[in-house]
Amino acid sequence: MFRITWRWDGLRRSLSKGPQFKAAVGRIRRDIRRRLPVWRRLAPEFSVDPRFVSVAGLIAAVALGMVFEPQPRPEEPAPDWWGIEEAAVDLDADAPTLSKPTDVVLVPESAAKLSAIFRRIGYRLEAIRQGARPVPRVFVTAMPADMLLLDSIEHRKTVFFKSMLPLILHVNEEILEQRQRLLDLQKRIRAGQKLSTEERLWIEDMADRYEVKSAGPDDLLRRVDVIPPSLALAQAAEESGWGTSRFAQKGKALFGQRTFHQTSGLVPAARPEGKRHKVKSFGRLLDGVHSYARNLNIHPAYRQFRKVRAALRERDGEETMIDGLTLAGTMLRYSERGTDYVRTIEIIIRANELDQFDKARLGTLDPGA
Repeated sequence: MFRITWRWDGLRRSLSKGPQFKAAVGRIRRDIRRRLPVWRRLAPEFSVDPRFVSVAGLIAAVALGMVFEPQPRPEEPAPDWWGIEEAAVDLDADAPTLSKPTDVVLVPESAAKLSAIFRRIGYRLEAIRQGARPVPRVFVTAMPADMLLLDSIEHRKTVFFKSMLPLILHVNEEILEQRQRLLDLQKRIRAGQKLSTEERLWIEDMADRYEVKSAGPDDLLRRVDVIPPSLALAQAAEESGWGTSRFAQKGKALFGQRTFHQTSGLVPAARPEGKRHKVKSFGRLLDGVHSYARNLNIHPAYRQFRKVRAALRERDGEETMIDGLTLAGTMLRYSERGTDYVRTIEIIIRANELDQFDKARLGTLDPGA
């Protein structure tokens, strides 16, 4: 029994059967449209027939099967749109360093070894809290399975924060690039300048991605904004038991996001009879952080979060980092615990001084690295 899978820049959906076929074809069509030259995008007669997509995928799958013998499926590399590439760093050297900032992907063998690597590259949370050093661009793919074996709770929390902080900052880095471009386009529009066709299409794509009905910078800017690291770290810690929960270990899911559509999600052990929800699972920790940020930025349940964040932006300006402790008060609908959940998140932020990470930044990428 074979299942046909269409792959397009990180998009993988089963097209052999299932209710998600239509949505998958729609996303493929939009991706094709984005990659076409401008004159082709504007051609009204151009379209992608879903039957063509299915037939093309079937032909490609059969052809590849005739040429290549089945091999064990290797772990997939990080998608290109992450902006992450594996870098050769000798972590067994006497004094490994990241003097030329670059992106390093780590697959941890154990919590103790991961902690040792962090120490040897000079990754110290205290220096980051003081603003003395940037956060190294080290991206952990999964939480070590033996987190509970670390010698103390503080050690476990330190490894957890060091693992998650670069991932959160990387997602924020991507969002800030989008936001800055929107701000530049907004300024030009207000000055009466005409946008190019490519710029207008980019705004339309962003509106589609962030599920905004009107394709304009003003409406988009409320959704295209960062998640404070302090808030993300606290919620990840609470939802995943500091990286030790079954969802964190098996599904690389640290934010407890529910799904009613994903067939590969994990069923909660205490799910009431008759309920169908699962907890979203992911291929890498970074996937989960992307999904968490998108959830807060588009879901109707977090409209108050976006409203307060926009007010903070208007009051403090673009150069000031958003205060995670303030926004924690808007997370009433994130958990059925309501007020008790918000109080827990605020306690985690204060007790671990996570607000000091809201100004943290990743090391600047060195083009020559």
